[in-house]
Amino acid sequence: MRERAALALTDAVTHVAEGHVPRDVFEAVAEQFEPKEIAHLIWQITAINTWNRIAISTLQRAGESRAGSVHALGGSQAFARVA
Repeated sequence: MRERAALALTDAVTHVAEGHVPRDVFEAVAEQFEPKEIAHLIWQITAINTWNRIAISTLQRAGESRAGSVHALGGSQAFARVA
């Protein structure tokens, strides 16, 4: 049950731009987790979503990252598109 509640919260937070986290989703999480755990879950969900958005906006593909190089931002073409 904890995993299902956490996954439902993850989905709701990920799609929060479409509206608020549904009350039933939050209540299910509150039944399974302590307030501090809920806060940790929300921070973890937010961090993962942020990294995903950075990867998407910089044209990253799974397994192609070259940390510390221009290729980590989609290669020189990514800079040409912005300029």
